[in-house]
Formats: sequence, structure tokens, C-alpha cells
Amino acid sequence: MGKRIQLQPPKQFNYTFKPSEKQYELWQALHENCPFCGGEVIKVIRGYDKNGEELYKFQCSSCESENIPQMILGGGSAGGGKSYIGCNWIIECSLRWSGFRSVIARKTLKVLRESTMVTFWKIIKQMGLERDVHYTHNDILGLITFWNGSEVLLKELSPSPQDPTWSRLGGLEIGAVFCDECDELDETAVETLFSRIRWMTWETLKVPKMLLTCNPNLTWVRDRFVLDEHGQDKVCKTGDYYVPFSLFDNPDPTFRATYESSLNRMNKKEKRRLLYGDWRYVEASDLVCYKGFDNTKHLKDDLFESIYDNYRPAILSFDFNTYPYMSCLLIQIDWEKRRLYVLKELLGTPKNKQANTPAHSAMINKALLKMEHEGSVIITGDPAGNQKSTLVAEDVTNYSIILNNLAGFMPTRKLLEKAPAQATRVEWINEIFENEFEGWSIEVDSKCFKLIDDLIYQQKNPDGSKEKKKVWDADAKVKYEKFGHLNDCLELACCTLLKDCFRKFTERSYTDNVQIFTADVTPVWGNY
Repeated sequence: MGKRIQLQPPKQFNYTFKPSEKQYELWQALHENCPFCGGEVIKVIRGYDKNGEELYKFQCSSCESENIPQMILGGGSAGGGKSYIGCNWIIECSLRWSGFRSVIARKTLKVLRESTMVTFWKIIKQMGLERDVHYTHNDILGLITFWNGSEVLLKELSPSPQDPTWSRLGGLEIGAVFCDECDELDETAVETLFSRIRWMTWETLKVPKMLLTCNPNLTWVRDRFVLDEHGQDKVCKTGDYYVPFSLFDNPDPTFRATYESSLNRMNKKEKRRLLYGDWRYVEASDLVCYKGFDNTKHLKDDLFESIYDNYRPAILSFDFNTYPYMSCLLIQIDWEKRRLYVLKELLGTPKNKQANTPAHSAMINKALLKMEHEGSVIITGDPAGNQKSTLVAEDVTNYSIILNNLAGFMPTRKLLEKAPAQATRVEWINEIFENEFEGWSIEVDSKCFKLIDDLIYQQKNPDGSKEKKKVWDADAKVKYEKFGHLNDCLELACCTLLKDCFRKFTERSYTDNVQIFTADVTPVWGNY
């Protein structure tokens, strides 16, 4: 057995910490005082449990805010100094409180050692701390131990089929957690790790504290901290806190200049994402369906406010999946300019108990009334919604319910007899996006957040059809298709209403004719 190393405290520290304004905001949120006013965090009795034991809440003794940051996201562009703050925080907590225990985590230990820990060891060296003098490092166990008994555990949060509930984290007793590149992690793993923050909590940071860092991406992180379902800034729930970063929040001017030069060579989407930390401009994979869609060209801010005309027909295109929401797009067309405007998403969510046709269409009726719509209303979308069901009266369909709920607007139903092949209509929409086929263009309001996700992230199968991959919602205990609902609404509205343009495309691409309309619907076309 090797000789036990007797660690000792350093005689002095030679370390200067000069965070930028944004880094300091994140630093304050990670510490024990109120980040809003600097007041002391105290426990206040909020009631009693069934056994008569006191129940507490945390609040600031000065401003009385109860929203004390606990799960904190430092998110945004690459090179903003987020990981640097995280490593400094873990080291500071370890040195400040004897016997403190913390975790630094990433998806794999290999990547953790090659990236985050490089920053960690750089800071340790700058502090003048020496291995086997002031601390020990057991690389096999992933354990760093300081002279005062504080420990830093390195954890891998890669999912395992043998441990779907993350029970391997169950025995941990820790006081703080730093998860770098958290967008790579399963939300359940992060929540499970957060639940283990219970070591010396009140004596140190007062409340459980977890730092998450990542660049903009389409994951649970964006939905939880950054943008809501309408693409607006998220109002985080109590205890969640978001500090946005861009490259320009890094206090090192030399690093900023060098890294900015590298990022400026990237395409527009990646530049917006990694240079400016823009969560709306995230890059899709090479397998996406809509390669012709360009955020910078086809998205328009405040399109509804500038274009919507309450005397022009409102086109409502429906898709009838109930989870994650029932889908409807509000569209208007300028026939002279050959422009199709997607103005609003009208979603019926399970949370609002509107994920059914009666409630969803009633909600849309209220929305049209609020908009003071005076023009006609055209109902279109998925032809499957016109099918009858044995569960209801013989003449009742999704569309008959919609027509009944919108009866005050005297709506007209225009449907395809059968939805065209996905590969064909995707190819056609791409031709409009990329080359303005037959002079037509599509513009989308930048607040149509879920449609934008569909247009950016919808992937395709080898035959050109849309990949309908399902994901599992553990809370709702349901599998659902994450993408493909609102782009279906857009495609089917275009196929139905721009019939001449679509026919020319199909005739150019195929030799057989395409049957477009149902026998019981007589469409009237022209300049509405």
C-alpha cells in the first residue's frame, strides 16, 4: 500500500479574478446571497405537514423575493466564458468550505477530461496549487480531494439501458453541481442529480445550486429556460434562472478578436448561434427536409402586425394530432404579389385542455373575434379529419365540428380528397422557398415558433418522405411525434390553395395526373 499523502494549505494565493459584467451576474446567482439586492437568504415557515412538522420556504430578508436561483443556465454563444465561471465556482466553494462536496458532469468522462477539466486545471495552476501538495487527483475514481477535505467528483451522465431511472446517482451527497454542455444531457438525469444536492446546503449556499452551461440548441434546455412555445422570452419558474451570453461577454479582448475571426467564417445560421448566442438561429442537420428554408430570408418579425388584413380571407389549416398539441396555422394570401403569409400558430395544448377539436376550434373562434375578423374563413388541412367515426354521430367529423364552432364567420371547407405524397409536396415547398417556383414565395412570422422548428429540424427518410420519429414524454407517459404537425398544415394548405402551381410542379416531375379535390367540394378560385 502506498504512503498516505499529507496535504497542506497553500501559504498564499496568486490569482486575480476579473469577470465581465455578464459573468459577474452569473457569479452572483451562484452564491448564497440574493442576486437581485445582495440581501441574506433566510428560511420562513410556510406551514406544517400532516405530522405537525414545520415546512419552510426561502426568501430574501431584504427585498423579500422568493425566487432564489437554484437551477441556473448560463447559455449562449461559444467562447463567452461560461465554463470558466463554472470551474471557478466549484473551486471557490471547495476552498471556502472545508468538507464541501461537489460534482462536475458531462455526457462522457472522456469529453469532460478533454474540455471542461482543461479549464479547471488551468485555474488550479494559476492559483499556485500543486498536485500531491495541496490536492490529490484519483483519475480512475474521478475524484479530486483538497487539503481541507473538500472533494470534487467527476461524473458521466451518459444514458444506460440498464439504468433508465438513473438510480446510480441515488447515493450521492453533494453541495453543488456544474453540468457543462447540458444540452447533451437527458433532463431526467439533470433533475435526478439536482435532487442529490443536500450536503452542507444551509451552512454554505443556503439553497441547492446547479449551474448548467451550453450553446443554443433545440433541446429541453431552450424550452425550459429561454423561449416559450410561442417563441417569446421564457418566464422561468421559481428557482430557475437564465443568464444569456455572447462571445462579447468574454473579458479577454485577445481571445474575443481571435475567436470572432473564426466564427465570422461560418454560415449565417451558425454565426448567429455561436457568435451572438441566438437560440432562434440554430443549425439543422444535413438530413433535413426543407433545405430551401432560410431563417434570414423567410422569417419576418411582426409579420402578423404588418400584413394581417381583417377583410382578407383567413385560411385556417388543421392537423389533428392531440399530442403535443392540436395544430392550426392562420394564413393569408396576396394573389397579385404571389405571396403566402403564415401569420399565426393556433395551438390547442393538453395543458390548457384544448387538445381536442371542440375546445381547439372554440379557442380559434375567440381568437378571430378578438382580431375583429370581418372577411371570409377558409377551412383546410389534413383530409383525414373529414373521415367519420363510429364513436360519434354519423355526420360528425373533425371538420364538421370546426365549421359548427366557426359558424358565425360562415366558413368554407376546401380539402384535398387525398394528401399528396410527402416527398412530392416537400420537394415542391423547397422549390418555392429556394427558387420561388412560378413566382410564389412564403413568408413566416418569426413568432410561429413550432412551425419554424418543423421547417428547421424535420428530417427525411431515404425515400424523401418525412421521418416521423417519436419521443417519450415521461411526465405525460405518452409517445408523440415531436416534428411534422405544423409543416403538414403548411404543405396541405399550399397544395389545396395554390393548386395550379402544385399541378405544374407535379406535371413537370411526374407523368401521371394528380387528383386534387373531393367530389363534394366545389372550390371557387381567384383573387379573394
